[in-house]
Amino acid sequence: MTYDERHDDEVPELGEALAQLIGMLLDSPDDLELTEEIDRSGDRTYKVHVDPDDLGKLIGRQGRTARSLRSFLEARGTLDGQRYALEIRER
Repeated sequence: MTYDERHDDEVPELGEALAQLIGMLLDSPDDLELTEEIDRSGDRTYKVHVDPDDLGKLIGRQGRTARSLRSFLEARGTLDGQRYALEIRER
């Protein structure tokens, strides 16, 4: 089944999909807090707060994991005609 053949109820919301993806990378996924902010121009920023012990896992070696997550959001933004950003913070 292709992306276009799915029904809207089968496609997870971007924030939910992002939270699931990030949760798989963490030792303490229950401590994950993801918020979404929309600015005046409609751009969305996802703010991720994680346990300090998980911060390194989320950022990755030389920032590779964080860069990959941002690339995912950029690709999704291209499909949606939207701009998405990711901020990573410790709790």
